[in-house]
Amino acid sequence: VKRHQDIKNKLQWRTGVVLEDKAFRAIGIVKADMRDRKIEIWVTGEQKKGYFSVIRKTLTDINNSFEKLEVKELIPLNDHPELAIEYDELLGYELANKDEYFVGKLRKSYSVSKLLNGIEKKEDRQRRMNQSVHVHFDNSVRKVSVGGNVEDANLIAGDENTMR
Repeated sequence: VKRHQDIKNKLQWRTGVVLEDKAFRAIGIVKADMRDRKIEIWVTGEQKKGYFSVIRKTLTDINNSFEKLEVKELIPLNDHPELAIEYDELLGYELANKDEYFVGKLRKSYSVSKLLNGIEKKEDRQRRMNQSVHVHFDNSVRKVSVGGNVEDANLIAGDENTMR
């Protein structure tokens, strides 16, 4: 519903939709698999990564509007699309400067940066991770001070915690 303006030729059904963005010159398919409780996204076109980011952001906003909804973003392996690695797991590898992810079942290593770059540009990941906000709570006056960029941020409660 949030991307209703992008629906291509009314191609929608109960569990999915075909989207198109003329600016990105890209087409996306978003399909819900109710049995497996997952949403799959396929995007093709000239600027598919850019349009994928827009669709992903829309889904993230929707997911964040629900309390206690656990969401895992998975990145499928190009040569084995039935296998996928958690996005957050790969981010952890990247933050630890480890660019090799070994999949034991396949006895094969994958480049962490290549997997992540298939989803979003490294600069975009770094910018999002560097959006740090410090929250200070003064209990005596019941005041919360927030500073920094709070766009797309999550609040972590506690004493002088950092919000990312």
